[in-house]
Amino acid sequence: MGQGRGLVELAEAAVDEAWLADAVTAVSRPSRDAQSAVVRLRVAQRLERVVQACRIEATREVGSLPFPQGAPVRASQFADLEIAVALNASQATGGTHRARAEQIAEHLPMTLQAIREGRIGEFHAIVLLEVTRDLPARDLLASAEPAIWARAGQHPSVPELRAAARHVLTRLDPHAFSRAHARERQAVNVRLRVEPDTAMGVLSAYLPLPDAVTVMNAVQARAEALRAAGDPAEGIGQLRAAALVELAGDYLSGRSGLPRPRAHGRPVQIHIAATVDTVFGLADCPGELLGYGPVPAPVVRELARNATVRLLPIDPATGRPLRSPPAGTRNAGRGCYRPSAAHAADVAAVYPTSIAPGSRTPADRCDLDHHTPYQAGGPTTVANLFPLDERSHQAKTHGGWTYRIDPTTGEITWTTALGQTTRTRPYDYRLGP
Repeated sequence: MGQGRGLVELAEAAVDEAWLADAVTAVSRPSRDAQSAVVRLRVAQRLERVVQACRIEATREVGSLPFPQGAPVRASQFADLEIAVALNASQATGGTHRARAEQIAEHLPMTLQAIREGRIGEFHAIVLLEVTRDLPARDLLASAEPAIWARAGQHPSVPELRAAARHVLTRLDPHAFSRAHARERQAVNVRLRVEPDTAMGVLSAYLPLPDAVTVMNAVQARAEALRAAGDPAEGIGQLRAAALVELAGDYLSGRSGLPRPRAHGRPVQIHIAATVDTVFGLADCPGELLGYGPVPAPVVRELARNATVRLLPIDPATGRPLRSPPAGTRNAGRGCYRPSAAHAADVAAVYPTSIAPGSRTPADRCDLDHHTPYQAGGPTTVANLFPLDERSHQAKTHGGWTYRIDPTTGEITWTTALGQTTRTRPYDYRLGP
């Protein structure tokens, strides 16, 4: 078919298998001019939306269809991790995709059909899920979706669909505001987002409004006290940041009067890797806040003034620590299941984060997994211990997930219950130029 006429036809034709084949071929061809490029863009967007519907349906199937015969009984409980591996995404993202696909398929059938037809995209469905999540019963949702689409039309933009949904819902469910607050109280959380290009982090807290005001009042009061004491910071925003760090530091150090927290028998700390030359000011190679990202050399030196420094010899060929004592010789004893603080430190030096695919959980917050199970004679040694976030540890123990270690490179090869394979690597400490 000719490119111009073919694209015009595809922009309006019904979606079926023949349409998919023709659309892939048509959008792969370069445009003759701007006018044909616009039509190509429309068809490409429609094709993308159809594929989004396929992904939603396949994601739901991973979580709903039976696992192969012979898989562990509990393997299906870790379908979200299978999804994360298939999408090469984080564990949290895998869980989000699974939950979203189930909600769209079960509660928004008209919306899913519109995605299949390429009239809207997945983000339209996400908006509808957000707007309708406070409906108290499925029968209200079943009546709400047709009313929303009747008001929105066949090809609504995201703002048009959101406005139509809110218009319908305020009439169907006038008590949604109170329920929304009650629901969101269960979603309180504190999160960290790393900005690796600037060695900064964004710390956000999602709290009930009175609690958020309480925290802000405490930070503001401490900031004003720092300013009154002559703190050289330029603005009140910098003083608030300093106050928040001070309050957290007082708790971690025990200065707050509360018991000092510990993880695997060690005080909770941050861990920064840097070359000796950087620490002593002979070079300006950035360091690394293990599990998070790089930090500039001046920050490394500032922190090193009051830090405990551990010399960690590195194999220049692999970037892995040259363990001392050698791997496998530091042994807690066959009768001891729980690793010592020294074991935890040695394991975290080699694997600063969880070894599971899609996980960046710091080793201090992980379980230390016996690769060869303790019950099967696996020793509590550095060579047999690996950090696993809680969810991945459960998948390995109960869900049929396994991993093996390359003794030369330290690379971890995972095999999921559905037979997917993926690899993770030990941290590379080669920080120099």
